Amino acid sequence: MDHTLWCACWRVAGLKFLRPDLATVDILWELVGQIEPEGSIGQPRKGVLLLVCGKQDGALHIHTAQNTDIVAALTQPAAKA
Repeated sequence: MDHTLWCACWRVAGLKFLRPDLATVDILWELVGQIEPEGSIGQPRKGVLLLVCGKQDGALHIHTAQNTDIVAALTQPAAKA
C-alpha cells in the first residue's frame, strides 16, 4: 500500500481591487513531498498564483489564473566574478 505524504501550503500575499467589482489576488504557495515520474520524492517547490476575480452576488469568483514556479537560480544574487 502506498502511503504518499505531501503538503501544499499557501497564503494570500496581496489583494487589490482594480474596480469595485474586479480584483487581483496574489497567493504564495509551497509544495513539499511531490512524487517525481520515476517515483522519488522531489525537491520542495515554491511559486506565485495570480488570480483575477470578479465580484458577483457579493462574492469573488475566479475569472482567470496564472501559476508561476519560483526558480531558485532566478532568486539568488549573481555570482561574483
